[in-house]
Amino acid sequence: MAQIDIRRPHTLTLAQARKEADVLAEHLKQEFDLESRWSGNKLSFKRRGVDGVMTVSGKDVHVAAELGFLVSLLKPKIEARLNAHFDDVFGKEGAAGAKPAAARDKAGAAHKGPKGTAQPKAVKVAKAATGPAAKKAAGRPKR
Repeated sequence: MAQIDIRRPHTLTLAQARKEADVLAEHLKQEFDLESRWSGNKLSFKRRGVDGVMTVSGKDVHVAAELGFLVSLLKPKIEARLNAHFDDVFGKEGAAGAKPAAARDKAGAAHKGPKGTAQPKAVKVAKAATGPAAKKAAGRPKR
């Protein structure tokens, strides 16, 4: 079994960090079909082949998950999504003076995804690069 274990420090209030954890849970639900629920400051998430918990405190966010054999093939993608979201919300890991999304100006603000939720920039770019405009720019005809 593969494991995911990511801990990211932050400077948000506990309420802000929980809100960002909710945003991430919604994105993971949409992309990986994960169901989640809160119990105190722990967000448990589950689906067939995945069992994990995201613990939110006033100083960090910790994600720990066990991945079944088939889902373990998605481990790099899941970790990349988590890290991209954490980078966007809490600043790059280990970056001196990194500011969370709430403290950044509009030029560096998080992109908005479905229903106004924060979404990692890399995800927006990937989605934009697959649309009709990208195909036209690449010289491929529309189908």
